[in-house]
Amino acid sequence: MLWPCSAGSCSQWAIDVTHTGFRNYFFDQIQALVDLGYTGIYFDADMRDITTFDGNGVVYPRDPSAPTTPLTLPKLRGQYNAWMNAIKARFPNLIIAHEAIWWSGNGTLLLFTYFFP
Repeated sequence: MLWPCSAGSCSQWAIDVTHTGFRNYFFDQIQALVDLGYTGIYFDADMRDITTFDGNGVVYPRDPSAPTTPLTLPKLRGQYNAWMNAIKARFPNLIIAHEAIWWSGNGTLLLFTYFFP
C-alpha cells in the first residue's frame, strides 16, 4: 500500500483475493453480516492498480499462482474481478459498493463510489 510507508516499513497490507483461506474467512464475515440483516457491503479504497511499496519504493507483488513471476496489472484486475464475481455468486442479493481511487493522469486524485449490480 502506498501510505503510510517510510524508512523500509509500511503499516498497511494488501489482500490476496486468490487465497482460499482468505476467501472463506471473508465469506464467513459477510454471512455473519447478512444474518444480522445487513443488505450490502462497502469496499473502501478499492484500488485496481498495482500500488505496492516496501517503505523504500515501489515493489511489484508476485503472482500467487506463479510465485517467481511478477503480478501483471491485467492479471491483478482479472483476479479482483473474479473475486467480486465469487462474492456476487455466493450472495446474489447483496449490494456491493466500492470507493475507487483513480489518478486523472495530471496528478489529481479522483474518488468516486460505484455499485456492483
